[in-house]
Amino acid sequence: MLFKTRLRRIQIGTIVVNLAGCGLASGVSGVGQLLHTPGGFLVGIANGLSFATYTLLNRGQGFRRPRDPFVTLLFIFTVGEIGMLLWGLPLEGGRLFHLQLDAAGWALLTAVALGPTLAAYAFFNSSLRLLPATVASLVTTLEPPIVAIAALLLFGRAVSGQQWIGITCIVAAILVMHLSATGRTPPTPPPARRCCLPVSPNGGS
Repeated sequence: MLFKTRLRRIQIGTIVVNLAGCGLASGVSGVGQLLHTPGGFLVGIANGLSFATYTLLNRGQGFRRPRDPFVTLLFIFTVGEIGMLLWGLPLEGGRLFHLQLDAAGWALLTAVALGPTLAAYAFFNSSLRLLPATVASLVTTLEPPIVAIAALLLFGRAVSGQQWIGITCIVAAILVMHLSATGRTPPTPPPARRCCLPVSPNGGS
């Protein structure tokens, strides 16, 4: 609606398959599990709407005046920090600034801040300069498969058949959406060049 992007039937189908795959990969087997805690479900929906708004604003900004992804992050994290202070100070007071962490805790906190937070958002903002917002957002749904596979490799946690089906649906949906959005077609071979012998000035070859 904002950028007059038309979704074809195959793209709508991939979104439905992707949503089903995310549910299967995360272990959701029915609608009842989603509505088990209505408050948590509403918070999740609000989070999705907020991230969609964030994606569209970044995409629209890229159309008007391309900015460096780190400049965008500077503004976003500044606004986020102000919001967290306005929310946290009335609830926590001065305790908000007292973090009881040892050296290992500070190392982990720094790693999370630089890697999964700063670098992740920088890569995502950069992708919005090259990919449609629909494709870029759909790629972020690789998180459930990556978490499931990482838990299998790092902690030996079993991945059920339902989860493998969900992982397959997510990956397939992302590939189909990317191909349909870019309109990729099989490369066509260049036309054959006829090989001709040079002709001499007197008419001979």
